[in-house]
Amino acid sequence: LAMSAVAPLIDHTALKQTTSLSDVQTLCAEARQYQFAAVCVAPCWVPVAVAELAQHNLTAATKIGVASVIGFPHGNSLSVVKAFETSAVVKLGATEVDMVINLSLVKSRDVEGALEDVGLVVAAAEGALVKVIFETVFMDAEDIKFACDICVRAGASFVKTSTGFASGGPAISIIAPPSHITWLCSPPLMLQEPRSQTCV
Repeated sequence: LAMSAVAPLIDHTALKQTTSLSDVQTLCAEARQYQFAAVCVAPCWVPVAVAELAQHNLTAATKIGVASVIGFPHGNSLSVVKAFETSAVVKLGATEVDMVINLSLVKSRDVEGALEDVGLVVAAAEGALVKVIFETVFMDAEDIKFACDICVRAGASFVKTSTGFASGGPAISIIAPPSHITWLCSPPLMLQEPRSQTCV
């Protein structure tokens, strides 16, 4: 595949604890160079990413999104804290939010708690794209189906398979068709594995 075909499928990502200002500036420069779909940064770096991409996004035919992570990487923040964090990054200019679902609520089959966890973020995003990260290395098929059902009901747009910070990544059986079709429960919900992440 040509780079021009692959680039629009990539979220260029810098989420390490040691990410510096120069790392974020380089990330954005590379996103402009290759026309990636988005950059993904920690909440503290959203203003920098927005500023770095502002001129490009004023003139380019295809804008580069700014994504930020919510409740990252463990997902066990209070739901109201995730909502506050979401509202804050959207006000700073984030166009996408990648929240980590509370896996404890999923494992407990706490429908009300899990709906609140995702639903408060969707509401706080005020129209920004909401992607929900599962840590599938710790999940079985029933966990995944439950979590997908929650995401559909709560109004999320995408699910993702891993934070990249756990002990392992997603199994091929989870992400490869046709096996994943059985737990993608509604047309609005899509698996965002094809839109890959690069990590720096």
